[in-house]
Amino acid sequence: MHRSLEILEIREHICAHVTLVLPPTPRYPGDTDMSWRVVADPALAALARTCHLFEDPALDALWHTQSTLVNFLRCFPEDVVLVEHSQYHQTVHILRPITPSDWERPRFYAQRIRHFSLHRDLFNIPEVLWALKLGLVGRVVFPRLRLLSWHFGTNPPHIDLFLGPHVTSLTTTVSLSDAEVSLILPIAPQLKHASIISRRELASSFARSLLCIESLCISEIDCVAWQHIGSLPSLESLDLKYMARGVVPSFHPTIPLFTGLKKLNLASSPMTTVARILSMVSSSPIIDLQSANSDEPHEFFTTIAAHCSHAALAIFRHIFRPAAGNNKAIRSPAIRALFPFGNLTELKIASHMATFDLDDGMVLEMASAWPRIVTLDLKVSAGGYAGTPPPAWLANGRPRITLAALAHLARHCRSLQALELTFDATVIPSSWAPCAQTTLTALHVGHSPITQTAISPVAIFIGAIFPALRSISAAPMPPPLLTPIHALATYGNPHGREWLAVSAQLRERHD
Repeated sequence: MHRSLEILEIREHICAHVTLVLPPTPRYPGDTDMSWRVVADPALAALARTCHLFEDPALDALWHTQSTLVNFLRCFPEDVVLVEHSQYHQTVHILRPITPSDWERPRFYAQRIRHFSLHRDLFNIPEVLWALKLGLVGRVVFPRLRLLSWHFGTNPPHIDLFLGPHVTSLTTTVSLSDAEVSLILPIAPQLKHASIISRRELASSFARSLLCIESLCISEIDCVAWQHIGSLPSLESLDLKYMARGVVPSFHPTIPLFTGLKKLNLASSPMTTVARILSMVSSSPIIDLQSANSDEPHEFFTTIAAHCSHAALAIFRHIFRPAAGNNKAIRSPAIRALFPFGNLTELKIASHMATFDLDDGMVLEMASAWPRIVTLDLKVSAGGYAGTPPPAWLANGRPRITLAALAHLARHCRSLQALELTFDATVIPSSWAPCAQTTLTALHVGHSPITQTAISPVAIFIGAIFPALRSISAAPMPPPLLTPIHALATYGNPHGREWLAVSAQLRERHD
């Protein structure tokens, strides 16, 4: 065996990279987490059994993150726990009271668990947690736990089973009861990351107990709590998704607040709330800003430009959801309101059931205003549900942006790597100055119209200005069994096959 493997840090690093990537599948009914999951490879268990030198680091990596109690419960003697399986749920039967001697094997693995998430994968979670509490040896189940994600409320509360001295991250997706919040309060001063939902008085009490928080997502809180978290220099990220419908109090702070805040998610807060919050964080060097609402974009973007640091903001993501029947387009004045942010590297604006009424001249202005841009997404969503009308230009005409806009971006945005833009690809520019941009590797054309005869000229044009681009993606095509009218109304992209052909020709140019 190589001498370098005698160093524990190297063995731990090797084990940390033995992972599996699981596809997005529901773990229980109602599971909304459709993200890909990276988990420890079961091969680590074989490594731990066959090599004494790797036993501890392999077991540490294998048990580091647990999203179910079942694996841990299986460590108890067979006459204590019986596990029954169904499609989504597992039922754990506690056959007899847990005694101190039953903890010898579970304790060996419990100390290795650093991240734990409690989901609804067990049919009888309260019964199991109560049995653990009655037979618990020590104060908590996982003594070295650092991150706890709590997705299940219990009565009586059992969250204290997992609130050990090393927990620095706590995430809840259910509204916590008075009793549960009272159990969490003692560890609030040690938390660095927290996401809490509760009624206003309890959430405020929790917020006032925070001392070293770095990222916070919390429901509605009172004026005193706002001033407290605003005075914490450690707070760098604030997420208001649980506060969107709440009331933000109006007050006049005597000192600058949120001086260290770098990331802010305004979520779906209405304009009055946004203005009040932005006035509180006007001293913040916000780098990353997210928002989503139905307010008129020009007014909304102007409010943001009036309060956020023009030099600091690098990432801005916004979702425009106009009210039903209001198909207003996002026009040039709204986009120009964002021009003061000259250091933007990522701009994503998603327009649901509304269009971008822009032209090539406006794209040139954008390219000149944001020369450092790396990701530019102007997404038009036609909706994905039957009966949803397509973007207005599909029925009334074509987008005013043409292929010439791509040349503007290639010439002025030399760091651009990812672009999403809807444009008219039916007409090829008669003259254009070649200007190869070598960093763009991802182009999404959305619902861009293109004709069969334009496939080859478009592929040549795009390949010339973006030589590193090897494929193009477009909005989903309609299923073949749908009639053209139904397909257009439902999916809004009758040009998907033409763009597949353009993408194929781009790949051929590189092969």
